[in-house]
Amino acid sequence: CWLEVALCVGDSASTPLRSRALVQVGDGDVHGTAEDPMVLSDVFVRAYAERSAAQPATCETMLWVRAHHVIIDHAWLWRADHDAVGHLTARENPVDHALEVDGDHVTAYGLFAEHALADLTQWRGEDGQVFFYQSELPYDAAPPAWPYAGYNVSAARHAAAGVGVYSYFFAPVTVRDGVVAANRSGFVQPFTRKLDGGGTIEHVINGVGGRVSA
Repeated sequence: CWLEVALCVGDSASTPLRSRALVQVGDGDVHGTAEDPMVLSDVFVRAYAERSAAQPATCETMLWVRAHHVIIDHAWLWRADHDAVGHLTARENPVDHALEVDGDHVTAYGLFAEHALADLTQWRGEDGQVFFYQSELPYDAAPPAWPYAGYNVSAARHAAAGVGVYSYFFAPVTVRDGVVAANRSGFVQPFTRKLDGGGTIEHVINGVGGRVSA
């Protein structure tokens, strides 16, 4: 299946509407199984509103997985960082997280998470697996220190291969870790990358790995 969800707010309202999640999978009671998992293929979720809109696009999370045994086969979760006029700044289109996972046995292949204003991904479900993750921290992160991560796993059992966290800050912002994990033993080749702009990512994961700056 193919799904695109856009939160675009027009000029008719003056009070921002804040959604808990633009896309929610499961409700904590409905789940897939190991033999018959739920499958999400080619899911594109974006939070964006025209600059002329009376209120910004706003939500807590773009994709929230609350079911067990889910397969995510390619997802792009994007808080808009630019429009036809130029880059968006000053916390326009405020979104906390690109992805939250509370279900167990969730597997993702090709996961893209960009520009959310807190932890881009929060993964709490056990026995998750991720194969290729690309993320870009928010351009408009506020200096001096951005207290979040591109990938944050609080689960005890998690495996991830090829987790990349990129930065392009407008201001001299410092991020301690690109990746934070309760148990980093399941991570294979996580990395950080500075694209341009100011600031630094001090470490790759849990205080380990060198700084990326200029």
